[in-house]
Amino acid sequence: MSGGDSETDAELEQNILNRDATIDLQLPRRSLLVKFTCDLCNERTSKLVNRLAYEKGLIYVQCAGCLKYHKLVDNLGLVVEYDLRGDMDSDSNADEI
Repeated sequence: MSGGDSETDAELEQNILNRDATIDLQLPRRSLLVKFTCDLCNERTSKLVNRLAYEKGLIYVQCAGCLKYHKLVDNLGLVVEYDLRGDMDSDSNADEI
């Protein structure tokens, strides 16, 4: 190192780390207001969600009334729901014959 350098190796490394840790404010944030009514408790809830997740992803939101999580959007098809009530009804009818 020459005598004219005012930064030491530690300061230079810290500046590089700080530059990598900057926050990009252009990233999508929670900018879409979603309002829904819970089927269980009939509570009306408003939440801010990420627009990109709403349009292309998966969103679960927590109800303000019953505090349960409800699937709002599943554009990826990650969560599969089965209605087993129909299967149970047909099985109970078979026993009655």
